[in-house]
Amino acid sequence: MGEGKKWNVMVVEDDAQSQMHLLSAIHGHEQLALVGAFDRVAESLGFMAATKLHVDALVCDLGLPDGNGIDVIRFAVQRWPHCDCMVYSMFGDDAHVLASIAVGAVGYIHKDAVGEDISQAILDLKAGAAPMSPNIARSMLALLRPAARLELTRPTPEPKPPNDLSAQLQAVLSAREMAVLNLIAKGFSYVEIANLHCVSVNTVKAQIKKIYQKLAVTSKTEAVFEGTRLGLIHAE
Repeated sequence: MGEGKKWNVMVVEDDAQSQMHLLSAIHGHEQLALVGAFDRVAESLGFMAATKLHVDALVCDLGLPDGNGIDVIRFAVQRWPHCDCMVYSMFGDDAHVLASIAVGAVGYIHKDAVGEDISQAILDLKAGAAPMSPNIARSMLALLRPAARLELTRPTPEPKPPNDLSAQLQAVLSAREMAVLNLIAKGFSYVEIANLHCVSVNTVKAQIKKIYQKLAVTSKTEAVFEGTRLGLIHAE
């Protein structure tokens, strides 16, 4: 994506001061365009259902007066599969973080975080990154660590016959999808993968979506974990 690309951003935040902070960040950046600002779940869903605009990024609070921002995120992802959603909330507990990620959020900024550059976080979001406040990231690592340790202590499985699930999946995944999966495992962003393959970021996102469907996963982390488990990630 060129630097002239302008991203349409939608904001859902009921606290007046916080909403003003978000809108100021968006209006202050030439690559961001505000398409709607709301403080209720019902209003947000109504706008998304009726608008003919395409929303590229959603910044959403979770604790709203008439419901949960989780419902807004879920609807946005269903309405626009390429819309990247970022939570901006006072809630930083594991339950809220995991619930938002489960429905499609790929970023999570805690309102107490000091010095967060919201406009840059949105741009990073559209570049394929997953911006998270440090305390949120540490919390997620703490959750993943026990599972990682358990996986390391498991005995090495016996080699599987050629007709096992791994071989079937390798046949199902196209050569390009296999290449994309391995680049994801190496930490490449959507933009970097697009540049390497000379395609658009939207094309890469569509390929990754197909990979998720074939591996029955919903995130990069799960895709890499499952790809490694099934022998689809090529170690170098």
